[in-house]
Amino acid sequence: MDEATNEKGQTYVERLRQSGEPVIVFNPFASHETRDLSSTQIQDIIKGILQRYPQAQVVLIGYEDRLAQIEVPAAYAAQVHRFSSPSIMDVVPLVRCADLVITPDTSIVHIAATFEKPTVGLYIHALRPPRNGKEKAKRHYYQQMQLLKDYFFDAPHIDAGQRPRQILINDDLMAPNNPQAVQLFSATATLADLSVAQILNAVDTLIQQHVEQAEVKGR
Repeated sequence: MDEATNEKGQTYVERLRQSGEPVIVFNPFASHETRDLSSTQIQDIIKGILQRYPQAQVVLIGYEDRLAQIEVPAAYAAQVHRFSSPSIMDVVPLVRCADLVITPDTSIVHIAATFEKPTVGLYIHALRPPRNGKEKAKRHYYQQMQLLKDYFFDAPHIDAGQRPRQILINDDLMAPNNPQAVQLFSATATLADLSVAQILNAVDTLIQQHVEQAEVKGR
């Protein structure tokens, strides 16, 4: 990352922190619509955060055209900021300097893990629906192979009609792998079904940890 990009991001966050904290980087979108948060979820998350933490600053990140579509309630407009990022490198210093990150299963999860940044990682349990016959056939094959692996590791849970402990490989390989992260799952094939209350509860947990750590440092 070049010095100008790093300084731009760092200055951006420091300026927001002068107005209040925590500074929360919020990425509502992923590479596929099934892993995007819905407009209602985005608005409810913003509203929930700012009702709980009136001094918080929320930075929405993503492509400019998608950020422009997000409607922010007028009462919270001054504390919600859109940071368009044509390159992922533009976001790195924002994540590094933020107090909290909220994001679906994207590269942002792993950038945050690099800095052990408090993170709410949002995941789906199911794979996206196949788009054609070839994808459908491949999906069926890999699902059968996965089922065999699951039976090998955790047959009792499958026989009991429960989700096996050894689950879709995405859950583990793409997990935050970050001691400061909370990993949440939608039980369906779309993130739009994930409860906003779950997300806000995770935010509360991580912000409380942030406050406690700040108090320790200030002593």
